[in-house]
Amino acid sequence: MLGLAAAAPSAVAATKGVRIQVTFAGEGTFTADVPVEEEDVTHVLDTLSWQSKFKAILKKDGTIVASGPGVIDEGPGGYSFEDPGMHVACKGTLPLNPAAAQPQLSSEGARLKLQALPAFGLLASPGGEFAGCVGQVEGRTFDASPVAAAYAAGFLNAYLPDVLAVSVQAPTDEEVLGKPTIAVTNADAPAQLPGSCAQLTEDPGCAMSLSWSGRVSFEAECSAKTVINCTEQQAKADAKKASKRYAAEEHEDEFVYKTNGCGKAHNRSSVGIQSGAAGACVGAELRILYDELMKHHYNSIANDPPDPRYKHVVRPHVKRIANVSALRRFSPATYKLMTRYLKIAALTGAVVESENRASGAAEAIAKGKANAGAKGETNAAIYLKRQNKAVLRYARKAVRLLRAQHGLTLRAAAQLRHIASHMHGVRSRLLAFGIRALAKSISSPEALAADKLAIRGLSFSR
Repeated sequence: MLGLAAAAPSAVAATKGVRIQVTFAGEGTFTADVPVEEEDVTHVLDTLSWQSKFKAILKKDGTIVASGPGVIDEGPGGYSFEDPGMHVACKGTLPLNPAAAQPQLSSEGARLKLQALPAFGLLASPGGEFAGCVGQVEGRTFDASPVAAAYAAGFLNAYLPDVLAVSVQAPTDEEVLGKPTIAVTNADAPAQLPGSCAQLTEDPGCAMSLSWSGRVSFEAECSAKTVINCTEQQAKADAKKASKRYAAEEHEDEFVYKTNGCGKAHNRSSVGIQSGAAGACVGAELRILYDELMKHHYNSIANDPPDPRYKHVVRPHVKRIANVSALRRFSPATYKLMTRYLKIAALTGAVVESENRASGAAEAIAKGKANAGAKGETNAAIYLKRQNKAVLRYARKAVRLLRAQHGLTLRAAAQLRHIASHMHGVRSRLLAFGIRALAKSISSPEALAADKLAIRGLSFSR
């Protein structure tokens, strides 16, 4: 992960609360069977599916305050209606009642009540959801949409929203770090659907049933005032882009490396050419290593794996390559640029590992696996603070170095072009071409764009 908020968990107490998003998703079926004349039975089957989202504030004391009505992202599902006596068989999408289309979230203490689908629409507009319901009696067709709407939507409406709602215990501000998900069923609803629908049809044989299962999940919204990591919402997209950019730059630098004849026996007659080739090769090699490391780090950010080794804080480890002194003699500005890039890669790697370990600690908190620790906090929460501090410390150092790289890149590129312009002769011109290619590679818009994406991700929680 990347971009953890710039506050330790204890800082939450100083805020008004953590902004969270609560998602109530589920699926289920509603059936109704109404006996008609002789052996005919009118049958209704509603296949329900929904995802309702709510914004709220989770306070330190565990209470939740809704920020407004929810939004139905998906749903509500479909229906099928059959009346053999009237020769009706139709199906379609269940409509929502526009006057009650927003589900509500309410709280009582630390318990939270969420509605899935507040009410269905009953009126069949031309071309609407029930418009295909046509019946036939004594050879004459008629519009059966009001009947279908009354059965497929009206029966369930009489008991909404409570039979498609749920009451759950709200998580604490530390538990929400692990993005907890609570499994729920129709048994958890505030009200249960009766088995008889006789009161709706005045037919004592009318029977109905409702069965559903779902999930209530909690996730903190991005805020620099909270301890919540916002990778999924902002940094992950940048991480994927940065990883692709660095992969492309690695490919380009491999070309520069080959152009300079690196990795081969040069057998140059001129000492100047030999030292120049060695310097150019080391420079290209350093750049390839940087691209490779950053590609790997940002790919890890995008994948976001929690690490259970959260009890240990990692330290940056700078990669080394041989013959780096050749680059210092060849182009001091390029040497400084490339060695800083390796420090940046090491710091970025430490940020990634620390973030993943912070995720591991948050996961342990959410699952209740940690033992009680000092000051009433869990051991995992204490380690989470340490990982947070490491993330921020390493990220800030990496951002400072990255921001200084732009000016240094321009100086290094200018120095390389100057060196190339003073090379003459057939072999020297070939080397000059490779050096110019290195200058172009390190200062290309694509390379600068990759570093800008890196800065944006690392400074998310400034």
